Amino acid sequence: MLPSILLLLLFFAAQLLALVLTIIFFMPEISVAPLDPAVLMNLPPVGFGVSLFFAELLLSVGIYIWYRRDRVKDVPVAVTEADSSRMMIQSCVGTLLLALGLSFLFAPFGLDDAGTQAMFEQQKNNVFCVALLCLVGPACEELLFRAGITRVLFRRGLPAWGAAALAAFCFALFHGNWQQGLPAFFIGILFGLLFLRTGDMRLCLPAHILNNALAVLLLCFPSLSEATESFPLWANLALGTLLTIAGIAVLLPIVRPVWREKIVSSKN
Repeated sequence: MLPSILLLLLFFAAQLLALVLTIIFFMPEISVAPLDPAVLMNLPPVGFGVSLFFAELLLSVGIYIWYRRDRVKDVPVAVTEADSSRMMIQSCVGTLLLALGLSFLFAPFGLDDAGTQAMFEQQKNNVFCVALLCLVGPACEELLFRAGITRVLFRRGLPAWGAAALAAFCFALFHGNWQQGLPAFFIGILFGLLFLRTGDMRLCLPAHILNNALAVLLLCFPSLSEATESFPLWANLALGTLLTIAGIAVLLPIVRPVWREKIVSSKN
């Protein structure tokens, strides 16, 4: 468990570094000692996004170096190259269907997003922020929560579903709001199982990048969001259920062989 805790602390440190960089470079008029809590509520979204881009890029490089040096391919079920290519397409399609389905299912509940939608709206026109949301963020999260925490827990003897679920719970908490956190938990479990299916990030990372890229693209078409928000309750539930079932149906053949597996011999 110690490596998992250290990874979470490093993630906290990256957020803190981004906060400090934002105050230094984008809020020079603010005194950082003592730090007024009100400052944290008024961070410039673009400035924080740019700072977080560099902080998470640095963290990603560090975790990747550790991952490559410490890596053992814990693959309970053998995967051929042909199967891997097919599963990569399936994982991307299934993730998109599931993410859309969950968004429709949760939409009627009006879950709080803690202002993240408004923040993303301001960040969508900045190249560093877009790169953070679509590339660096997903890469950092997959390295941390899947190549890091899920892999460590699995190698400690947890069954695949347990390792994936525990890492997904941490993944959901770090989103900091219900609107993102609930879907992140369910999708995070699947990302963990997709990681363990091949022992690397060839399935979970492309699916994560594509999911985030679609979310950013939808920010450029606010009329679509407004149209879906006007759907009646029955339409949201029906469409959400249909898309969620379709996503699970696409993903299930990939994760079914591994979700109950436990590693026989472990390192660490």
